[in-house]
Amino acid sequence: MKDIWRILRMYLGGLCLLVFVLSVSAEDRTLSNCATEAQVRSLIKPYEVSYKARFRGFPIDNERVLSVENDGTFRISGDMSLFFVAIHEYSRFQLTPKLLVQPLEYFYVREGLGDSKDFHLMFDWSRFRAENQIPEEPWSIALEPESHDLLTHQLQLRLDLMCKGVQLDRYEYSIVKKKRQRVYAYRPVAEETLVTPVGKLRTLTFEKLEDKPGRKTTVWLAQDWDFLIVRLIYQEKDDASYQITLERGALAGTPITGRP
Repeated sequence: MKDIWRILRMYLGGLCLLVFVLSVSAEDRTLSNCATEAQVRSLIKPYEVSYKARFRGFPIDNERVLSVENDGTFRISGDMSLFFVAIHEYSRFQLTPKLLVQPLEYFYVREGLGDSKDFHLMFDWSRFRAENQIPEEPWSIALEPESHDLLTHQLQLRLDLMCKGVQLDRYEYSIVKKKRQRVYAYRPVAEETLVTPVGKLRTLTFEKLEDKPGRKTTVWLAQDWDFLIVRLIYQEKDDASYQITLERGALAGTPITGRP
């Protein structure tokens, strides 16, 4: 059970996207092809997607929703379930003056078996600090100008792809995770037409650059559906594997479909 939740936490909680040996700096990541706030906001479309997953034969359900709040901020929420255990998480975020995704709040709670691993981060950009609001475990961490949580870095990469396309050899994102800043890096691999439950989809395939030998994460992103994740496969050297596949979804109210 511990292995299952570790992998869920790392890969489904922050479903990783990707891209080609040049890092992206704060200046480089200004979205040159998306010059106005209206242009960028139009790309952050509401969606509802459902994934089916299996880990060592066990079925896992995952739902992910992006919505626009009444105050103009955005929210990504996710729910995962396996047997008697469930994970709920959400991220609330805004756009910076440079039109980049900036997290404001991240919440994670696990219900069911095992010790609770809850945390509730509030991002204070006036002080460049994130603070955990769980009274039993208070902690804070210094932020970098482009720090993300596990959910917002996914959207930032999607926006980078939508606005600039695949122009670089490597994309890096700084993420607040387990009281530390970690860097997630990705590279593109190929284009592929993938057969899915919603039909055949044109995808870009990416690999996450892992920091531990023996791990491999491959992700397929839908080119015609704003680079939403279609499939993700995670493998470890002990042959443990984990796969999620898009089962159904809608983007801005339009059902996600492919060719027959």
